Amino acid sequence: MTTTIPSKTFYKHVHVDIPYNYMKYVVGKNGVHFKKCKETSGVDSVWYNVKRNIVEIYGEQSKLEGASSFLEKRMEVAKKKIPEQELKVFQETQVKSYDTYISGSLEGALTRDQVKYLIGKKGKHFKTFTKETGVSFIWYDDVNHCVMIWGPQENLEKAVHKLFEQIEKIKTGKVELKDVEAKDVEMSD
Repeated sequence: MTTTIPSKTFYKHVHVDIPYNYMKYVVGKNGVHFKKCKETSGVDSVWYNVKRNIVEIYGEQSKLEGASSFLEKRMEVAKKKIPEQELKVFQETQVKSYDTYISGSLEGALTRDQVKYLIGKKGKHFKTFTKETGVSFIWYDDVNHCVMIWGPQENLEKAVHKLFEQIEKIKTGKVELKDVEAKDVEMSD
């Protein structure tokens, strides 16, 4: 099966290789550096995922690299404020997690018209499932009528389970219609 990566919105992670208490130099007071990163690069959002020790960037694919570069430069500034031994110990003991990817066809499970109930108004359900399960990104590929999930291997199964629960609600009519308006659901090109 051929899959297409979302053409407009996607994500990139910047691994944080400095201790948590020094992230204030990367984030800035009241998030000033994150706000500047968004402004200068044109991405949609930037936030620090403390649990995974990464900065997550969401936006147009063509703009992710600029935002990533901005944040990496901010981390280099922060490293100058960290005692050498403390930084060395942190970097030697840091465990990095990397994302993997899975996709699953919705053929036979939902019609294309029903997918809006899976996604939710303005992506509400996909956003909730992403946060609850610790994955990085969930996307509906309209061309192939499938759902794609990116995240740590150990969290993918949880995301799939949430999606199946939502599919079951849709099939049994237990989904709340007020959560969905067709015009608010974004789908891939």
